[in-house]
Amino acid sequence: MMTINITDSHIISITQIKEFLKVNSSIKFKAVSKKEKYQWIDNVLTRFKYFSLRKKDKGLVRNYIVKMTGLSKSQADRIILRKKKFGKVFLISTNRYRFPKKYTPTDITLLIKTDNAHNRLSGPAVKRILKREYEVFGRKEYQNITQISPAHIYNLRSTRQYISHSQTIKKTNPTKVPIGER
Repeated sequence: MMTINITDSHIISITQIKEFLKVNSSIKFKAVSKKEKYQWIDNVLTRFKYFSLRKKDKGLVRNYIVKMTGLSKSQADRIILRKKKFGKVFLISTNRYRFPKKYTPTDITLLIKTDNAHNRLSGPAVKRILKREYEVFGRKEYQNITQISPAHIYNLRSTRQYISHSQTIKKTNPTKVPIGER
């Protein structure tokens, strides 16, 4: 893939944007980073004095931003609104709170060993086995996983690590009970 640095400093009027949008329909642009993209949007909005333009011209500038950045129209609108509200375009960090992982890959490995040894029993049965490993047989590595709930055992069984290392694949077999037979 070839990287070419292109500047759009030669585009200084709305009519040039209009011509650019008509002509270039198959060309795709890509920014190096989000920070660079947002900085470019800020420069374009300032260069064309976006908030003093007519409604029709604002639409052209917005379409130009959408074309050049690859953003959707609604994303571009949100960024433009941020410029109007705060005076500059900035990247909002998306550091969401995540609960700390209680069960480590070592705990999942212990679950895999237990399931492979016992042909993947039900969640409550596996919980009892894990608890016995720690309490009766005194194996210290099982201390953390003894606190697991039977329901969470099924969550750990759906992890990539478990799926790739377990030998038993089938789920717990249900028993057929005839109901209402005469």
